Amino acid sequence: MTEGRRLVIVTPAYNEAETLQTLAESIDRQSTAPAKWIVVNDDSDDLTGPVARRLASTRPYMRVVDAGSNSDGVRRSFGRKVLAFEAGLATVSEHDYDLVGVLDADLVLPSDYYQRIVDAFGKESRLGLVGGRYRLPNGKLGRAGGNAVPGGAAVLRATAYRSIGGFELLANGGEDALLGYKLRARGWATRCLHDLVYEHSREMGRGDDRSVLATAYALGRRDWSLANPASFETLKLIEMAVTERPPLLFAAARALGYAKASMSERRDIDPLTVAHIRREQLGRLPGFRGVGGPSIPHPALSAEFGHRKIAPATRADSTIGNQTA
Repeated sequence: MTEGRRLVIVTPAYNEAETLQTLAESIDRQSTAPAKWIVVNDDSDDLTGPVARRLASTRPYMRVVDAGSNSDGVRRSFGRKVLAFEAGLATVSEHDYDLVGVLDADLVLPSDYYQRIVDAFGKESRLGLVGGRYRLPNGKLGRAGGNAVPGGAAVLRATAYRSIGGFELLANGGEDALLGYKLRARGWATRCLHDLVYEHSREMGRGDDRSVLATAYALGRRDWSLANPASFETLKLIEMAVTERPPLLFAAARALGYAKASMSERRDIDPLTVAHIRREQLGRLPGFRGVGGPSIPHPALSAEFGHRKIAPATRADSTIGNQTA
């Protein structure tokens, strides 16, 4: 196992005592290992903390951080993962890594996973985000459209991550998707390696024991928060009415969530990213011309949105091991 000296992986873990052993074993098998793997015990109710510390005791590259999101009033919400990720990453100096990965605790990775990803970054200097595709326990491959990167095992170029200010904390979820949109809106490329498949050890989106329809309703709210155009959302719902189970009810619950959010919630995404999201989504509809590759905004669009200053990326180093922090 060779060492990916500048790759840091962060795993937010809430009640993951049963999955961490399998995840650790899949990292042991990596042909390119991370320089550090940080597991954040996010105020778990089970034995996540003790299990993680036992695993770390025999793995020099593994570190355990105890962080409680409850103190911030975030309880089993979408934003909890972001807070835990940031707590873990904050324990590492910015000068100590060039690539940073998000890794869910319930995954099993193929042995060449991080080698393939590090190689991809080395070949493309404007590449900001890379990841593989997931397979569910029922054998079904997760949706992966174009270069949208699933968030469970994604890796970012550190300079790209910092250039957009990191993850946004969203009430309805979708932080992973928004991260990709923000990168592409500012000239970074994102890449899903569709033949690089990792396994989920349980069904996704059921960690809080919600019903299927409650999950669909929440996804509709998320879609509105992410600025999905109504026309794009409508066509997606038509497809889901055929493919999902229960078919019509799932689509109806998602449509209700979208409509309710549009009437009662505030969208806090910056205008540059909203414009890019709509361009991308409408480009996938019949009758519209698709947008290929990263979108590089005019310098005049570099502005201060809200309290966070966001500027388009102007350069990225082509050598993985020699990026500046």
